[in-house]
Amino acid sequence: MVGKTIQSMNQRHFHILNLRYKDWGVQQIATHLNMSRRQVSLIVNSASFRHEIAIKRAQNDEREEVKGSKEEDEVLQTLKNSTKAAVDKLCSHLKSPDDKTSMKASLEILDRTGYTKKEEQKQQATVAIIINHKDSDIIRETIDMLNHNESTETVNASSDLPPVNSNQTNP
Repeated sequence: MVGKTIQSMNQRHFHILNLRYKDWGVQQIATHLNMSRRQVSLIVNSASFRHEIAIKRAQNDEREEVKGSKEEDEVLQTLKNSTKAAVDKLCSHLKSPDDKTSMKASLEILDRTGYTKKEEQKQQATVAIIINHKDSDIIRETIDMLNHNESTETVNASSDLPPVNSNQTNP
């Protein structure tokens, strides 16, 4: 929507507005339109002119936003249209004579549909052993024998060593 002040502008002011909007400097505009720098400066610095520039920038921002939105919609639509072709291509690899290719396609399809490869789970088995009094006595006697044998072996191992004589002096 064009502001009321721009409707009252003459053709030259409207041209200055367009050039200024394109970031032309005051001197460039003055040279281009055969005007003095002071004349252009007075027009550009007026409140109504600055207001019109702000409106024009806002309208352009809206157009850019709508344009960007339309482009995003087009991209999304293109991707949606290509999805079927991508799925068909992936599915065609299921029947590949190469086992690696068909296996990879299978895993990709399963993964994309939520059936991910499960990691191997280690299973632990629990065994219950019931020990009665008689078994307990046998286990205790066996442990005692093992402990007695270990202490005897330690004594025998130390008796194999030559005695240490503390009276000996080093030459």
